[in-house]
Amino acid sequence: MLAGLMAAALAWVLSTQVLPLPEDATQDNQAQTTKIKHPPTATPEPISIDPTTIYNLINAHRKEHKLSALLPNTRLEMSAAAKIDDMITHGYWRHQDKQQLESWYLFKEAGYNYSLAGENLAFAATSEWQIFSDWVASPTHNKQLLIPDYEHMGLVADCKTYTELAGGGCLVVLHLGQQGL
Repeated sequence: MLAGLMAAALAWVLSTQVLPLPEDATQDNQAQTTKIKHPPTATPEPISIDPTTIYNLINAHRKEHKLSALLPNTRLEMSAAAKIDDMITHGYWRHQDKQQLESWYLFKEAGYNYSLAGENLAFAATSEWQIFSDWVASPTHNKQLLIPDYEHMGLVADCKTYTELAGGGCLVVLHLGQQGL
């Protein structure tokens, strides 16, 4: 993940570096002078994460492992949004909240009664591919993506708040579940 962050930072630096245009020679009375024109510094584009792209990547990954596709679920998207809000409001970044409670109560509060539930987190994410590839590269996160009994997923990303708080990238929460009684 650190390598991904460093690569993203390097890409941003390179994409915003001011490079001079070719020199435009002008002649004055005494000697030849060189006039260099500089383009304005590029402003990085705001980051936007498309959940559908990540859903498609996850389902393609599951298909490669001969597993069924997961269906997007509005209630899991609501629980993922509640997780992001709680992390931002209370200033933490981990699976357990400030009282050391796991996120499972958020599933129930969103109306998703589960028999099996999981959560993947990402931070400082700058693209859908980075999020997905970091999860696949992590044995623990990849295992979550490949649990055969999951039926649903819900993903929410907050790029604006994390950029304001930490200087760039997105907070991402993926909730996975199997419906229960």
